[in-house]
Amino acid sequence: MNPAVLGVGAVGGFGAGARALLEPAQPGLYELPWGEGRRAIPAFRADTAPLERFVPRRALRRIDAFSRIALLGACLALEDAGMPTSGLEGLGVVLGSGYGATGTTFALIDSMIEGGDACASPTHFAGSLHNTPASHLAITLGATGPSLSLSRFQGLGDAVLLAARLMLAEGRATRVLAGVVDEVSDLTAYLWARGEGGTPPGEGAAFLVLGEGEGAYGSLDAAMAGRGPSEGPWGALPGADAFAVAAAAVRSSRR
Repeated sequence: MNPAVLGVGAVGGFGAGARALLEPAQPGLYELPWGEGRRAIPAFRADTAPLERFVPRRALRRIDAFSRIALLGACLALEDAGMPTSGLEGLGVVLGSGYGATGTTFALIDSMIEGGDACASPTHFAGSLHNTPASHLAITLGATGPSLSLSRFQGLGDAVLLAARLMLAEGRATRVLAGVVDEVSDLTAYLWARGEGGTPPGEGAAFLVLGEGEGAYGSLDAAMAGRGPSEGPWGALPGADAFAVAAAAVRSSRR
């Protein structure tokens, strides 16, 4: 099955929106604890402020930064596809992440170190699970179709898109929201700083809305065949291949 790309949504250091994927971007700075002080390293950071255009602020109160990035990317893709961002009965969700919510995970560990197991933050625990962003997407968007979370470092985008393709081919959903998300945290920044440098770490989300019909971005096969290198204004992150596919789809857009 070769589904159509009905919508593209992305957020990262390049900005927010499908066309923003094609814009150049310069990394900002991330303040990393380093010994007794701090060290500033380059990083592509995402701004999730536009999410309040789709989700009321009070509904975001218990949703951490990691899941907010995923929510914004998903909402932008749905908007781009001309679909609502609520009441999406039967919509399937496939979400991939390499590291998961490392910022929230380490906040949970810090709460256990400081106060013991009995004082571990339940909010941080809920946010630390790898499938939490997919659950936030399903609940917030009212997506009642199947939901799947994937985690791997190599070929993450390809794995997500393959799972979405299978979900459609097996008739489990008529449309699927498929994407990746990762964030810059003390852990990912530390790994970059202790490595050999190279492309600065990035955070963000890239989503495609897949289904049957005449997609404004052509077919998924065409987008995957037309993608360029995984390096881009999104920085270094496990799902960079999905960003490259999304950018290829936008470049071939008939809009």
